[in-house]
Order: sequence, then C-alpha cells, then structure tokens
Amino acid sequence: MRVLVLGATGYVGSRLVPALLAAGHEVVAASSSPPDPDRFAWGGEVAWRQCDVMDRKAVERAIRDAEGVRVLENPRPLSLAANLNLGIAATSGKYVLAANPDTVAQPG
Repeated sequence: MRVLVLGATGYVGSRLVPALLAAGHEVVAASSSPPDPDRFAWGGEVAWRQCDVMDRKAVERAIRDAEGVRVLENPRPLSLAANLNLGIAATSGKYVLAANPDTVAQPG
C-alpha cells in the first residue's frame, strides 16, 4: 500500500516510516519542513513531499496518490483550518489513521 505519513519527520513519524517500509509499504514522507532525506537512514527509500496541514491545496496534492494516510499531529491543538484540511483526507475514500482519535476514518 502507498502510505502518506503526514508528520514523517517528527518523533513518532520518524519511527513509523521504517516500520511501514519493513512491512513492505511504499511510503511518502510529508512534513511542513523542506525535505531533507539525509537526515534519516530511511530518507532515500521514500518519496518526499512538503505539506503543511494548514494549507488545503497542499493537503489535497499530498493525498492524491496515496492509498492510506497517517496523520501524526503536533501535540499542540491544531487550528480549525488544519482540522478542516485533515477532514479532506478523512473524506477522501482512503484509509486515514491519526494520532488524534477524532481524525480516524475508513473508506466505504
């Protein structure tokens, strides 16, 4: 499965990505930071996207080719705009898993 990990460069995301790779998934690593593949041992094994969850168009572009989406949110509360943008992912017909249980959906 092609899995988009929003928050891939954070504490949890940077540990989730190698687990997804080891399980045979194709991973797209996304972060609000510019891509820096050399920062992680797995950096050369994933596709990279810069995606700020505050930017609706960036979220739409990032989820376009994914079969699954994993959202790893900053522990601070997200703004209304960010939650609405993540709602786009949750209604995209893709599997969406999130650190915040309020942002979990399954297609169908």
